[in-house]
Amino acid sequence: MKKHGLFKILSLTIVGLLVISWFVKASYYSGSEMVDLGLYRIGLYELFNYPFLSVQFFIIPIVFIITVAAFYGVLGKTGKYRSMVEKLAAKFKGKEILFLIIASFVLAALQSVFGYGLLLFIFIPFICSVILQLGYDKMTALIVSFISILIGTIGSTFDPTIVNTLEQVTGYTANIIPRIGLFVICYVVYLLFLIKYAKKAKTLNDKKDDKEIDDAFLGERKNNKKPIWPLIVILSLVFVVLVLGATNWETIFNITWFNEMHTAVKTWAIGEDYTVAAYIFGNFLAFGSWTFTDFSLMLIMASFILKLIYGIKMNDFLDGISEYIGKIIKPVGIIILAYVVVIITAYHPFFATIAAWITDLTSKFNIITTTVVTALGSFLNIEMVYLSQSSIPYIASTFTSDAALNSLTLISQSIYGLSMIVAPTSIILILGLEYLNIPYTKWMKSSWKFIVELLVVILAIIIIVTLV
Repeated sequence: MKKHGLFKILSLTIVGLLVISWFVKASYYSGSEMVDLGLYRIGLYELFNYPFLSVQFFIIPIVFIITVAAFYGVLGKTGKYRSMVEKLAAKFKGKEILFLIIASFVLAALQSVFGYGLLLFIFIPFICSVILQLGYDKMTALIVSFISILIGTIGSTFDPTIVNTLEQVTGYTANIIPRIGLFVICYVVYLLFLIKYAKKAKTLNDKKDDKEIDDAFLGERKNNKKPIWPLIVILSLVFVVLVLGATNWETIFNITWFNEMHTAVKTWAIGEDYTVAAYIFGNFLAFGSWTFTDFSLMLIMASFILKLIYGIKMNDFLDGISEYIGKIIKPVGIIILAYVVVIITAYHPFFATIAAWITDLTSKFNIITTTVVTALGSFLNIEMVYLSQSSIPYIASTFTSDAALNSLTLISQSIYGLSMIVAPTSIILILGLEYLNIPYTKWMKSSWKFIVELLVVILAIIIIVTLV
């Protein structure tokens, strides 16, 4: 199972869903009742067609991941990127744990407050490279970078993708205090796990005779007389634009200035008809509403600017792009397979039947059954927007008290985040494991105690909030 482990696990998952579709009726929630649709069986045609559909429907995030890889391919050709990574790592020699704490907290907090999600992959290869240069193993890099994002998901505070979606589905606005408590306590549990594992990994790594660093995205070591500061400026601007473009300013902070500025720029005209800015820049989006497409275009522009500044020849430029895209193809292929699970769940909605059956096992709102339904739903739906359309509406309509709805919102966000740390369908987890070449079974063996601890803490918090 170690070789091509995730491919095998996801393939077996798809076959298992095929079998279930032949025996469990599909249904959907409408108004105040579940509507029986009968059996929506998966046939051979669907089985082979759904991978193509997953590419069709999810092409934009897939292209974004590939664009990030291409961007690092160009960074690697500058000769300055590797030097920058090595110099930063040298500054943290003797303070390695401090870097791990800073990096993990920043990623977790950005996810918790703003919900950047996969967009944070823009900087994760850089963070991973520094961690590997500090003498840690790839598992430590995975925990600091990818897993910290999912800790932020568990403790979502203002993330509109999580918080606003749940408010719309349940009709209930949850108190911010429990969500902050979730973030703080879960991050502390995570940090204890991270420090314990990192110290052990560092000790073992220091004892090795062969300390060659296996880092596919570190870039070339070559002389380039150009200064390093333009590269630092470009990376800094990329981060600033990420914050400006991806932060939902109006929803989170009630700031409408960016939308107003966008409208003013697009409607500015010479005379009555010549909207100059709109003609020049086209149908650009306001900061706060940028998508994966916009950030992909930003990275492409940044890549060409780097080429010009550092005098990268066109052949080297294209070689760097193609080489790094080749390194990310396998993770992308596994992600496409994970999206097939989403397609099956959407086109053959038997999970709604299963979710309703589990929910109806108790006459009153039950934390355990709701947790089980949410975990299963997260595994199959992958993203909160799809999870919120499957099981959550039925539970919210069945148990309508404020206490039940408050618990439901906390369970939904926390168990969803925890499931993404475990589920082989989790896009963030898949990308992390495949990017760092870590077997799924190795991750589960290393983290199962940590996952149990998180589950116990989450359930304890939810029980306390429910009782209070």
